[in-house]
Amino acid sequence: AVRFFYDFRCGILHQAEVPPNSIVWSVGPLLRVHGKRMTINRTRFHDVLKREFGSYLKDLADARNTQLRGNFRKKMDYICQV
Repeated sequence: AVRFFYDFRCGILHQAEVPPNSIVWSVGPLLRVHGKRMTINRTRFHDVLKREFGSYLKDLADARNTQLRGNFRKKMDYICQV
């Protein structure tokens, strides 16, 4: 998880690239680790990400999830500088 965070999340968001030991590909399993190389299937990752985001939105809409909603509000207030 830590390596995924730095290689993909940080690499793509901050440098618009992944390090040489990581690959974004269009075929194969969602994630494959072979030695020092990590490969992610962009199509499968996108599908899983959409599904997880939908689940998050559903949980966020539930008024019983007070901590989740509070965390969301805190982050949005920070982003919007309220």
